[in-house]
Amino acid sequence: MNLKKLICDAKDGKPAALNDEQKRQLLCLVSKHCKGQTTEKLRRRIELPLSLWNDEDRFSRVTVEDDGVSYIAGQSWPDEMRYLRNLILNK
Repeated sequence: MNLKKLICDAKDGKPAALNDEQKRQLLCLVSKHCKGQTTEKLRRRIELPLSLWNDEDRFSRVTVEDDGVSYIAGQSWPDEMRYLRNLILNK
């Protein structure tokens, strides 16, 4: 399943959430090479219920499985991670 679908399900009142391991892996994915302050902001945002997240199309590239999280990059991995971080941080 992808993160966008989970967010949409949560907004529709269906049970949808990331487990602790998925949250940890998502944080590791998007916070690589970030300063501690940015990593902490990302951690706090990832802890929020998915119903509070924006359902951006880019989140459809984040694959959420029972055992973890992965991302399907289109062009430039660093640029896409920066964009994904900004989406999570609502920038």
